[in-house]
Amino acid sequence: MLELKNICKEFVVNKCVKVHALNNVSIRFGDKGFVAVVGKSGSGKTTLLNLLGGIDNPTSGEVFLNGRSFEDFKEKDYDDYRNFHVGFVFQHYNLLEDYSVVGNIKLALNFQQNSKGVIEQKAHSALEKVGIADLANRKIKTLSGGQKQRVAVARALAKDSSIILCDEPTGNLDSSTSNQVIEVLKEISKERLVVVITHDDEICGFADRIIRLKDGAVVEDMHKKLPQSQFASTRPKNNKIKSYQGVSVKNSFQMIGNNISHSAVSTALVALLMVAVFALMTVFFFIAAV
Repeated sequence: MLELKNICKEFVVNKCVKVHALNNVSIRFGDKGFVAVVGKSGSGKTTLLNLLGGIDNPTSGEVFLNGRSFEDFKEKDYDDYRNFHVGFVFQHYNLLEDYSVVGNIKLALNFQQNSKGVIEQKAHSALEKVGIADLANRKIKTLSGGQKQRVAVARALAKDSSIILCDEPTGNLDSSTSNQVIEVLKEISKERLVVVITHDDEICGFADRIIRLKDGAVVEDMHKKLPQSQFASTRPKNNKIKSYQGVSVKNSFQMIGNNISHSAVSTALVALLMVAVFALMTVFFFIAAV
């Protein structure tokens, strides 16, 4: 489990001006799920991503991984964290243009010191999961933006990372291609934690959880509810609201009869009710005839 606790991050500009990128931010992430971190430029999204990825350190507060504070990490621990626990997906892909698709993924896996056989298997398996196995031997420079982003997702996935961090992954894509990439990330989030940093509110439609930042602070942290259809499917069948619109006169009397009490008072009330029904029916037929 990844957790930020009372995180503050300051940057000093021109040796005298302090900029508060994050201000007392506390967030606990689950082991899986799709989390969208939303906010305008300057809200602290990228700073948050860098802290989660072990790329930067907070000015104050702590980051925890499975209960262990990053403050206890040595340089080797950070290297292991980035190589084994975290996969990154960037807006500008960060791929080697003259390498093949599978070559880019293998290069990332080399840092894990896997055997050639394991690297080959993991690389092709990741490409299959994101739907571009047929592009394995294509050069990156020949791909479209959406295809490149899928390669970037496959690279993060091939490392068996438990956490996938995405920095504006759809920023350079059209809306149709953007949806395709987000759907891939959504599918991945069923098994691991996917955190997407974005200013695009449309991505929130795919998210299980939405964290909104403003001026370095969390102003909203919303866990989505199940769709209404899912709630309806869990209701007992006998709790459905029945509609009696269009019920025949015969069935109406049957329903009345089923509820008749044997007491004298109830019998009298039912008799009055039946008289009223016949009177209304007489008026109705009279008006219809006219």
